[in-house]
Amino acid sequence: MSWQSDIVTAILTDSAVCAIIGENVFADVAPGSTPAPYIVYQQISDGSETTLDGKRPVIFPLVQFSCWAATKAGAIDLVSKLRTAIEGKNLVGESNVSLGFSNQFSTRDQQTKLFGEIVDYRVSCNSN
Repeated sequence: MSWQSDIVTAILTDSAVCAIIGENVFADVAPGSTPAPYIVYQQISDGSETTLDGKRPVIFPLVQFSCWAATKAGAIDLVSKLRTAIEGKNLVGESNVSLGFSNQFSTRDQQTKLFGEIVDYRVSCNSN
């Protein structure tokens, strides 16, 4: 399994998050017909490192989660539950994923009229 799938598994096994979104977690973009609320995640930087003797087996990508809902309160509630589910924990899986909080901000999509809470994490994981 990849570190991305370990993160998705952690989200989809959290009862508080799934009570809100069901299984609506998507990489990069949600399908246009997806009803809110939902979560979209994307890797926004690589963060891999090299050493004098080659590539390290650990990488540190920056990952962004966008939590979308019909109301501002709904988006805030969803991002709060997401943060509780994944922040500061070693997630189950072969990648040995842990996520450290980096940044959070709010947005609104003018086309869909959805409210978004965006949260960034620096990930530490095996490079599998």
